[in-house]
Amino acid sequence: MKKIPVVLLAAMLCVCLFAGCSGNSAGSEDVSGEVAVEDVEDVELGLGKVTLANMMGKDAAEILAKPAGSAEWSKSILSADSLRAGVAVEFTYTKTENNKFDVRLVFADGTTQDFTNLDFAAAKSTIYLGVE
Repeated sequence: MKKIPVVLLAAMLCVCLFAGCSGNSAGSEDVSGEVAVEDVEDVELGLGKVTLANMMGKDAAEILAKPAGSAEWSKSILSADSLRAGVAVEFTYTKTENNKFDVRLVFADGTTQDFTNLDFAAAKSTIYLGVE
């Protein structure tokens, strides 16, 4: 089951709120602060997609990610129990100023492998983790 990013849920909520207060009925007064839906510009959600391939030669139990230089790792971005060696996974991320991220593979034996300063936006197809 895919998770819906919080940003997408917030955007959907805004659309619902705008739809509820968007129009004036005939003969009603224009109320300051109301915005018609057709007057609202498209909202840029700031999301991107990237594909990561596990080329480490062993299955990864978790994949963690964070903006480069950030201290805290995300929860695992895997929707399955593991990412087999040689298999890729696509996921959606929230764009940052430079779109550089750190990725950590966590293996079943508890060992980890970090990949730093990966430029997600520059990746035209797949980022191969474990291939130089």
